[in-house]
Amino acid sequence: MTPMRIACSAVAVAGMLAGSALAPLPASADEETVKHHILADTDGNGYVDRGEYYYRMVQVFYFSDDDRDGTLTIVEIGRVEPADFAAADRNGDEKLDLHEYTEARDPDFEQLDMDSDGRITRQEAADFREDE
Repeated sequence: MTPMRIACSAVAVAGMLAGSALAPLPASADEETVKHHILADTDGNGYVDRGEYYYRMVQVFYFSDDDRDGTLTIVEIGRVEPADFAAADRNGDEKLDLHEYTEARDPDFEQLDMDSDGRITRQEAADFREDE
């Protein structure tokens, strides 16, 4: 399955993760990238680890759930390829529950963590965003 890229994130995945108050701002990072990284870097150490990434995915899930029914439709998610959405929709009910959503988004962490050190720096997220 191809990792699902969702507009309301860097999460657009890179936008979710690309900044920190402690790390210097790389020339390639934009304000949106910095804002989302600061939100994801809950311990303020300048990196987003897997736990922080998961926590941010959960936040984005519930923030995106416009009708507050505990699931996301393709309309609520926004910019996503229909084939990617269908692949993430394991039970075929045309909506994603939290488990389906996080399972589909989890491979994005490895793509953002370009040096495979288990954490995403602002620079990695900015570089990823530039490659989109």
